[in-house]
Amino acid sequence: MKILIVNIFLDAKSGGGTAERTFQLIRALLKLGQDCKVLALDLKYKNEIYNQIQKAEVTVLPCINKRYYFPRLSVRRIASAVKNVDVIHLMNHWSILNAVVYFIARLYKKPYVICPAGSLCHYGRSQILKKLYDLIIGRRIIKNASYCVAISQNEYHDFYKYKVDDSKIAHIPNGINEIEYPGYGGREFRIKYGLSEKNIILFIGRLNIIKGIDLLIKGFGNICDQIPEYQLVVAGQDEGMRELHLLIF
Repeated sequence: MKILIVNIFLDAKSGGGTAERTFQLIRALLKLGQDCKVLALDLKYKNEIYNQIQKAEVTVLPCINKRYYFPRLSVRRIASAVKNVDVIHLMNHWSILNAVVYFIARLYKKPYVICPAGSLCHYGRSQILKKLYDLIIGRRIIKNASYCVAISQNEYHDFYKYKVDDSKIAHIPNGINEIEYPGYGGREFRIKYGLSEKNIILFIGRLNIIKGIDLLIKGFGNICDQIPEYQLVVAGQDEGMRELHLLIF
């Protein structure tokens, strides 16, 4: 089967969880012997990313706006990627690239699945633009998908708001590749970061205000005296949260 995987990012350092999910999906499909094509934006990916997916045909489009990740459109290149595959996998939701691929996929009558990866809700910055995107094209992308992928049970409810039937939703949670973490257990983790033997409540993700880490920390601070056997650990790439001088327990 020929599969086209579409995401703005391939590097988890810049694209977070959806980029990592996309990267792992490509690697897994290649190991299964599938014919993978990838469409992304040119955001200076590390060589090791390309090295690990070198069997895939990767098409990158120049990014002309890194605030909204607007690609320099090449309908010819996108159409070439779309028309020669059996199915398309769209990652993320608020994406001009996804919208263009959607139109071309409909033109060539290509089936596609979409995995918003938790991005369907109108929260965080640019809410007006997100609502406008949904009004113009976003809802149609979700509605006309052959299948929708939810990464959590909660995301089912997000799809219900878009009037997606249960029969078109698959629950495929995020995972890890155990081979990449050999011989590193909980004891080593505690020693490395100077943690006590208390039970750990772990947050892992980008340290960005959009993730609600401030609410998590304040909430833990309010109840930590009631659960002295627990400690909160926050791990991830700093995206401005340290500047808020929040107390990490």
